[in-house]
Amino acid sequence: MHSAAGVLLLLLLFATVHNRDTSAQNFGTGPEVGGRFDSRWNELSDHWRSDGWWANGGLYYLNQCDWFNKWRKGGGLQFWLGSEDNPQSEYFYRSNTMLWLLPLHVGQVVVTEVAGGTARVWAMVWYSQIVVLLTALLLGLSATMLARHMKLRWCHALLLGLTCQSVLQTAPINLDAYWGFYMQHAFTLPLVLLLLSLVWPGGRSRPWMRGIAVAGMLLADLPHAAVMLAGWAILTVTVSPRLFRSQQWGRTVLVPAGIALALIAGQFLIVKIGTPNAEFAGSSLFFRTGLDGDTRYFQSIWDGAFGFIAKSNLQPGNQVGVTSRIFWLTGLCASGVVLLLGTRRRDLGRICHAVALLLLGFLPFFLLFPQAVAIHPYAYPVLVVPLATLALFAALPLSLVPGARRAWPIVLAAMLGGMVLSASNLRDYMVARPLDTDHLLIQLPGLSISSPEEAPSIEE
Repeated sequence: MHSAAGVLLLLLLFATVHNRDTSAQNFGTGPEVGGRFDSRWNELSDHWRSDGWWANGGLYYLNQCDWFNKWRKGGGLQFWLGSEDNPQSEYFYRSNTMLWLLPLHVGQVVVTEVAGGTARVWAMVWYSQIVVLLTALLLGLSATMLARHMKLRWCHALLLGLTCQSVLQTAPINLDAYWGFYMQHAFTLPLVLLLLSLVWPGGRSRPWMRGIAVAGMLLADLPHAAVMLAGWAILTVTVSPRLFRSQQWGRTVLVPAGIALALIAGQFLIVKIGTPNAEFAGSSLFFRTGLDGDTRYFQSIWDGAFGFIAKSNLQPGNQVGVTSRIFWLTGLCASGVVLLLGTRRRDLGRICHAVALLLLGFLPFFLLFPQAVAIHPYAYPVLVVPLATLALFAALPLSLVPGARRAWPIVLAAMLGGMVLSASNLRDYMVARPLDTDHLLIQLPGLSISSPEEAPSIEE
């Protein structure tokens, strides 16, 4: 049911808010889209295809980027290197493995081998939204399993799960992955898979799910995964040493983490051996933490870590919507309320553990690296969406349910609230990213009027 609902919603999104002809000459450049399409990953895929993925170790080769070369000519590279730029150097990005782009690259290779040309925009936008779909599906399944753990009827549990799924899939910052897909979007997928491994009823599949999730997080974003896993270990030991032992960390966490780290080390080793002039570039730890003293991007840790609440999560510089602020604030407050209720009720243990896990998915990193969050309000807040969604539309309603037979008023209220939020999300996204009705991929009735002035009046 979750899969069918997710695919149906995905198709509806591409028939409405994503109904854009990516082959049009002016795609991603006109004022109606509210910003340009970020084509850097397609350009990187083309470079890997011509130069060889293995020759680059699957890393981000920066010399082929126009933005990097312009920055380099302006002397901005010293900001990353801390030393003089060597004109002969070949630079690779050191802060991410880029392995989360491998499925897209494989798809682009297949398409270009069959049809020729360069990497396709349509493949990029579909890839981004399929990743969002899978993340939403796993979160919806997690909510359904949590509701069943609280003895709710299947229909009620399914409604809560589908509500969480639709809210996450229609979150504006996730819809905007269509225009710019980031490692944070990729990171949330294994993060939510880790959550599902904690609530899944089948004991045999849990270790496999957990191992894949741990490896996936490390491959998607190594620094973030390290902070998150350390926080999860501390949380589990604090809650119960017995719980920590029962989770079999050696087999389900340390072994997958070791395999992932070996793959990452292999990437850098390949580049170091195969490219004599290779250098690894990226911003420093002091800069990311904000301890360099620079105040251009934020003044205080609260402004840096949580400034996204008052900033637009959609590029380029759109005004933040009221809906967005309400979602962030109520979602974070709901998670706090659930954790407080859990101190008085033992039956909320699993729900509190789920909320705490998703809280660790963003809070430690946000507090440790506030400058990174302040500079990228359109990327890092993606990590808050699963927590706010689960807390508002599953964890809090389940904490307030008086009993399985009397659950329907709260379930109904959560479902209606999710429908209102999803509709509001779509409206906010379309205000920021209006359609170019002259270049629709699918011509639908009612979408053919190119401007409000051409709309017929009521009298007509």
